[in-house]
Amino acid sequence: MLSPQEISRHAWENGAPFFVPESVTYLEGLVTSNWKVFEWGAGASTIWCNKKFVGATSIEHDPQWFERVSRRLEQEGSGVVDLRLIPLGDEYVQAIRDFPDSYFDLVLVDGRIRVRCMVEAIPKVKWGGVLVLDNSERARYASGIAALEGWGRQDFGSSSWLTSIFRRTR
Repeated sequence: MLSPQEISRHAWENGAPFFVPESVTYLEGLVTSNWKVFEWGAGASTIWCNKKFVGATSIEHDPQWFERVSRRLEQEGSGVVDLRLIPLGDEYVQAIRDFPDSYFDLVLVDGRIRVRCMVEAIPKVKWGGVLVLDNSERARYASGIAALEGWGRQDFGSSSWLTSIFRRTR
């Protein structure tokens, strides 16, 4: 079994989300190229979005990481991802408010201030749409998970690293 560090390196090199690998396999079977995507926390998942979808918005707070992801997108021939550098705080969390309710098919929550981001995402996910929370085993995300009560939930991984995929059913 690969270590999280090896998975991270593999994800970056191959442009695959750095989530529990089985969750990525599940997502690959679920998504279609016309899905509208929003993510907090740019990285390997942003590269995946660039290859997989016709449009995506990615929010990143760290200027150095933003530049690294930007360079990679340029190498890949980006035109699909709207990568935004926004400092941590209300503007970061509320960036999804730029879009109408029920707009996104897929929201990836893998950045900072995750509970608030999850709550902001709820009205923006279409019925039948998906919200992905990485590191959902962390107790500090429990209130965000509770806000998704009534959504379908599929967990991948273990108590040491869990990626949860929530499907809006209400």
